Amino acid sequence: MTGREFPPAHHYGNYAQIENGVGMTRYLIDQWEHLKRRLPAKVSPERTVTLVTGTMASPLIEQLAADMRPIENLHVRVLSVVNTFFGPEVTVAGLLCGQDVLDVLKAQENLGDLILLSRVMLDNEGVRFLDDVTVEEFRQQLEPVRVEFVRNAPETIDAIRLLNAEEQAKHRSLRNLVRVQSRL
Repeated sequence: MTGREFPPAHHYGNYAQIENGVGMTRYLIDQWEHLKRRLPAKVSPERTVTLVTGTMASPLIEQLAADMRPIENLHVRVLSVVNTFFGPEVTVAGLLCGQDVLDVLKAQENLGDLILLSRVMLDNEGVRFLDDVTVEEFRQQLEPVRVEFVRNAPETIDAIRLLNAEEQAKHRSLRNLVRVQSRL
């Protein structure tokens, strides 16, 4: 980005402007460092994950990918999307439009099993990109690949953990238990 280190967490106080992107990268770095030990040692069966970001965050996302690559049976790649809608000088993921992202993804030969994108690409409700491409339309164009929008390190790690067939079964069981309890 600028080639300088990010300020320490105390510089951002209580992260009052995080929704505007102020402190977002520091927060992600700190969360990731604290939680990356929760990454699985192995996934089964073999899986491929594509991490999608804007050009500014690409070096940081590459660092996260480097922490994921030692996971046995997991292949990780990072796709950096150039903003053609607003212009290449607009480099943040939060201003990427759905069609720009789709164009980059569709140009790839193999998208893998899971595409992870930052939730900041979507509106407050989490239903559409800035260019009015809806999440539903976006996912339909990329089927059968699973597409997830993640807010933070815990959601990213959970998405990776759910690549394991065993974790998926546990997740389904827990979801079913919650449904049963909510009906009682």
